[in-house]
Amino acid sequence: MLTLGYSFGFRREELVTLKVSDVNLLAACMTGKGTEDFVFTRPCGKPIKGFRGIWDKITLAAGYPGLLFHICAAPPSVTWYALESPK
Repeated sequence: MLTLGYSFGFRREELVTLKVSDVNLLAACMTGKGTEDFVFTRPCGKPIKGFRGIWDKITLAAGYPGLLFHICAAPPSVTWYALESPK
């Protein structure tokens, strides 16, 4: 989910509401799902509504605590500025 958002510039709301009928890729995420099922689900089938907890852990471990997810989907120059500018 994070890679898709980063690679294609999706906002959080676009990712968490994405349905199988909306895309023609991500076969591994869609195996066994119907066209109206959510693409990103937990193993039990429940849709993933957010990823703030894991995002906070990832950005803290990378040395960028508080980094906003959507800034990573921005053009590289904007992302660089957000990462390198003084806090």
